[in-house]
Amino acid sequence: MDNASNGGIVRQVTDELLETMRMLREKKISAQEATASAVLGRTVIDAAKAETDFIRAVKGMPSGGIWSKRIDYLEPPVDTKTANAYGKELAARASESIGCDSMKKPTKSEEFGPTAEEWK
Repeated sequence: MDNASNGGIVRQVTDELLETMRMLREKKISAQEATASAVLGRTVIDAAKAETDFIRAVKGMPSGGIWSKRIDYLEPPVDTKTANAYGKELAARASESIGCDSMKKPTKSEEFGPTAEEWK
């Protein structure tokens, strides 16, 4: 394999596996050699999947691979104080937009018109 900058490691593994299949078809390698190559390719693909799952779970990307000690987070961490303040701000905006002081549920007769009982 060349270096990783020429399309990434997953692309290189794909190219290697396709080359192995071609060589097997042309009988340039044995089935055992092709199987060994497939197992190695599967290992690399499983490692890439594990890294992707890790990134999704922590919402951060390790700089330099999954075993890196430094993680660049994709979303900034939010503390509960900030989250509560933001929730209050959203509630205030919502009450302003509907023109009332509190966010009360409308009663059936106020907003939804007559009930099925009243139509009878």
